[in-house]
Amino acid sequence: MQDLQMQTFRLMEDCVGATSGVYLNVSGRESAWNFESGLAHGVPNDGPGVWCADYQDVDPFVARFLEKPANDSTVVVSSEVLSHDEFVRSRFYREFLRPQSVYHVMILGLLKSGQPIGLFGFHRPAGTPAFSRTEATKADLLSPYLSAAVQKIHASDKADERELIIEALATDLPHTGVVILDPDGSPICDYGNAADLLQPHAKQKFATDRLELPAEITARCNRVKRALSWHHSKEFHEKFAIEQPGGDLLNVHLHPYDCGAKGLRFMVYLGVGETDVVRPDTLVHFNLTPRQIDIVKLVSMGMTNPEIADRLCISARTVQNHLRSIFIKVNVHNRTSLVSTLARRQQNCSASTTARPPDR
Repeated sequence: MQDLQMQTFRLMEDCVGATSGVYLNVSGRESAWNFESGLAHGVPNDGPGVWCADYQDVDPFVARFLEKPANDSTVVVSSEVLSHDEFVRSRFYREFLRPQSVYHVMILGLLKSGQPIGLFGFHRPAGTPAFSRTEATKADLLSPYLSAAVQKIHASDKADERELIIEALATDLPHTGVVILDPDGSPICDYGNAADLLQPHAKQKFATDRLELPAEITARCNRVKRALSWHHSKEFHEKFAIEQPGGDLLNVHLHPYDCGAKGLRFMVYLGVGETDVVRPDTLVHFNLTPRQIDIVKLVSMGMTNPEIADRLCISARTVQNHLRSIFIKVNVHNRTSLVSTLARRQQNCSASTTARPPDR
């Protein structure tokens, strides 16, 4: 997608004399359009992101493109929308375009089945001629080809993502549902029986965008994001269990992955039944400190001492010292014995709870 955007910017420099440009992905419908920032060419790199955050509602040119009928031109030229006086008095020009030395704007929209899927904004500075109708026609002729290229890339991305999910599920059989979250922790899509696992008692299963995630998952996502910003590594995951209203345990495996220009996303694997993560109630008997409990959980996830140190922002020597104390309290001699002992105790506790006769 980045290659396509950059090639288009260079093409439009030659074709219509644009000196700069930006690209935005578009999704949604009518009054609920969603924009996702893409590349910037010849203007500050954060320009598309700033536009998405602060100026999309006051951009008259994008608004004109979105309100045009599908069979009309996909191109909007700024000089045909606002007069000079209206334009220079607008907040959009004064606060956003003028600091970037942008005066003339041409919007080139991309469509799929009559619905916007993306748009290019091409620019010229003040003191240069406005984009002509001939130049707008040239851009309009390119729209179907660029739209087809974007659709092909999106289809390829979705296929790659599905393949990743299938591969992950095949190697993680206890998890039977998957939810993909955007960088803000909002669900993008779900697979398997994720909705049933997250809403076990709901009479109606909602679409993904209405799934309510447990607060624990959201909190863990935020914690992982903070950790990734500290360590600049995507090799980071969380395994934990959440007790559901009926008393069942929902096993969660939270795994972040880098989607390139789309940013960080989270893949959340969901399942029920026994978990390989040691529950806190299993550790109460051994009088472990909160830090030692954290270390035991990470050991049960198969993490090494350096990985645990990196996760908890302590030294590997400190991890080793904590492990020695943990081994003494649990009466074991190594990590393998620690995990197996706690796992057996957890299973015994679960079995005794299940087999307990009713109170008389």
